[in-house]
Amino acid sequence: MTLCESGGMADALVSKSSKGDLVGVQVPPLAPTQLFKESLLALFLVYSDRGGIWMNWGFIQHLEQIDKLLNRLNALEIERDYPITWERVHVISCAQLGRLLARERGVDIELAALACSLHDIGRWYTGRQANHALHGEEPVREFLKTMPLSEEQKEEILQAVIHHSEKEKVGTPLGEVVKDADILDCYLHGDEITKPFHLARLEKLIK
Repeated sequence: MTLCESGGMADALVSKSSKGDLVGVQVPPLAPTQLFKESLLALFLVYSDRGGIWMNWGFIQHLEQIDKLLNRLNALEIERDYPITWERVHVISCAQLGRLLARERGVDIELAALACSLHDIGRWYTGRQANHALHGEEPVREFLKTMPLSEEQKEEILQAVIHHSEKEKVGTPLGEVVKDADILDCYLHGDEITKPFHLARLEKLIK
């Protein structure tokens, strides 16, 4: 069972004991919110086109919104295929990989980071991997309501989110960034990539 490819319970990541406690997961000693903040400080220094270093505080505020949302959803105590800790980590690292890919491909860097950070939002709400891309439609619409984006930009992000599981298809430039960042991030976290069309994407990314 793998991070990006499974359709059911991710037993390799998390399971429950007879008492309902999570077992088989290496949880960092930091609390989730503190882990999130530490990761922000470590990961969100990015290079500008002029070669300087700057902190994108607007995007960090967006990530803080996600952190609060994940806190609220975690409090619901629903059954989850993947622990909230993984969702937090994947939000940050996938967004950063999306930035790099977008810059290389001439795609809007900020839209790419935003779309990558939100692509699994359907799973945050349902707890399930199955059909999570499609289940993200209404949550991502709601999340983007307050974002200072045009309706066209919001729709572009929405389409990237709801189609990101279609790794066998070629989509929009933004959608392709999200798909590739997702695969690459899972791979870099130790996931075993086995599906042929996932492998094809990965091989192009790391050749």
